[in-house]
Amino acid sequence: MDYTIRRAAQPLGTPTAHGDHALWAGADELSVTDYPWKDSGHRPTVRARVLWDDGFLAVRFEVDDRYVRAVAQMWNDSVCSDSCVEFFVAPNADPQHDAYFNFEVNCGGTMLLYACASTADREAGNKTVSVSDEDGAAIRIAHSLPKIVEPEITEPTSWAVEYHIPWGLFDR
Repeated sequence: MDYTIRRAAQPLGTPTAHGDHALWAGADELSVTDYPWKDSGHRPTVRARVLWDDGFLAVRFEVDDRYVRAVAQMWNDSVCSDSCVEFFVAPNADPQHDAYFNFEVNCGGTMLLYACASTADREAGNKTVSVSDEDGAAIRIAHSLPKIVEPEITEPTSWAVEYHIPWGLFDR
């Protein structure tokens, strides 16, 4: 699949968790259609949009879900057991350098972020590393649900997360 990340028509500003922001009208919508994990039959509807400006790469997810939960609350806590979304991006267009970043965010806005080594670096023994608290603090995050969602919500629920990644993070 090809997806063109478009330049925002105006400065990105502060992220919000509200989808009515005119800023996002300029971004094509992606729909998640592959669910690679063990099939439990639960397949939330997930939509994503990505934009950029001179300062940031902006990512927005909107999710129509059920069985919503968020207990991870600290930077780089494991969020995979929570209701979460993932964004993988390889900022370097050079196919010889296939390193990438894995942004994983739960519905309460807690992020887990890995800088994943290139194939050549992994073969040389270098490993994936967690991005530091200091670098993570530069990412602006907004979320529509409370930080902690416990007990689990079992009724149909919509939630959103939006985050703005400073370009300098990709230089790390």
